[in-house]
Amino acid sequence: FNAWGVTLVFNIFFMIMHNFNYPHLEATDLYLFLVLGINLPWTLYCCRQYVVVPDTAFTRRFAIVYDLAVGRPFFRNHVLLMVWSVQGFQNSSYFTLMLLDIINNSDMLADIIRSIVRPLPQLGMIFYTFIVTVIIFATFGLQNFEE
Repeated sequence: FNAWGVTLVFNIFFMIMHNFNYPHLEATDLYLFLVLGINLPWTLYCCRQYVVVPDTAFTRRFAIVYDLAVGRPFFRNHVLLMVWSVQGFQNSSYFTLMLLDIINNSDMLADIIRSIVRPLPQLGMIFYTFIVTVIIFATFGLQNFEE
């Protein structure tokens, strides 16, 4: 069992538990976010890590498209801008997302983003410790101050 399988199992169990606990609540958006927003990118990442040397036409195409989308920020950002501009004609809120292109044009903002992304594992551990602390305090508070 690898990290991909654990993520998939956790998402499936979360959907099942959510459906049992809230049967009257329609949560299709949440389930789509879990599948398409978490599992699909994670699955594509795991597949690309598995294919070290693409030896068939399909794996070669997959590796090229994946490496273009993930490894080439200029290409990726312009594709996102095109998608947001097309979506903007359906819903004008998407036009405001195009304002985020300033991050690509400003070296100062790019440095700020890098200062967050580089120590991401350490920041993740701090966030994890914060969540664990909140759970500990909530457990003691529920046991000792429940009325």
